[in-house]
Amino acid sequence: MLTRTQSQQFMAVLLAAALGSSLIAAEDPATLGSGDSARILFRKALPQGLSVEINNLGPYRYIQVHFREKAGDFANDDPTLGDWSLLIPELIGNSDGFVFGLDSRNHWAPVSGKPNAIFHENESVPIGPSDPVAFAGLREMINRRGRLKYRAEVTVTSDKLDIELAITNLEEKPTSFYTDICNRFHGRGNVWGWEDRTFVNVANKWILARRLISGDGFPAGTRWFVKGHLPSPSYMHEFRRGSHNEPSSHIMSSPYICMPLQDERFTVIYGSPQGSMIFFNPTNPCTHSDAWTADVAPGETIVQKTVLRVYQLPMKAAIAKFEDEMAL
Repeated sequence: MLTRTQSQQFMAVLLAAALGSSLIAAEDPATLGSGDSARILFRKALPQGLSVEINNLGPYRYIQVHFREKAGDFANDDPTLGDWSLLIPELIGNSDGFVFGLDSRNHWAPVSGKPNAIFHENESVPIGPSDPVAFAGLREMINRRGRLKYRAEVTVTSDKLDIELAITNLEEKPTSFYTDICNRFHGRGNVWGWEDRTFVNVANKWILARRLISGDGFPAGTRWFVKGHLPSPSYMHEFRRGSHNEPSSHIMSSPYICMPLQDERFTVIYGSPQGSMIFFNPTNPCTHSDAWTADVAPGETIVQKTVLRVYQLPMKAAIAKFEDEMAL
């Protein structure tokens, strides 16, 4: 019988063989050491810019995204350039709460005919009232009978990562869908001082996240809602008590988060065009721009999109380019 390490290595070989050369345009020239071979299941990268790694450090929905200036070099000049760890999705909820009962054996695979794309699919099943659920929120937010299926697809180019989450309502009544994708700063200095170089759009001005978290002229907290694109009152209330009756928490002008890096030589912008809530976890740390879609009919499929862009531009020019690309 194989040991656990041997099993991991065997699965890594099988997965690498299955994925072949179809994830990202060029082989990553970095040499993986023997210690990495059991951890990293798959890694490919473009000559410059973004690359994707699938490894066994997180849940099956997890991917790691790297940014680098030079081919074959994950160590950039600026220690604040580096990695983002994405959970796609971390949670999906409908009108009755967050839906669980998803199969953790479903893993990422290449998209046929799209050399820069990966995907995974899942479908929920009802779970019993005493079945354990790994959930840090309130028990009343769990929807144990919820029924949905989804297909998550990630496409990568040199400076762009696009996430599309196609969600189908498998219930016999209309419902909303709220999707939580966790974008976690990871390594190479992303953790240190992020509050002082992360901006969000409030009243059409880009302000530091630190001002929101500390309550510098705004309601102190970690969650705020996007004006004109608010989720149902039950979601708002659970995430921030009283928020559906508190206009001051509906302050975001757009669902995008902006982080200038390396003396403004680079700027990262992240978010969902359907984003309804911006959330920061200061201790993790991670950022969220969580999408919400109302009134999905039985059997209907909707697509929620999330984007990550890395521009070799200062913040003001990067925002202008981003808004032009997204036709904002």
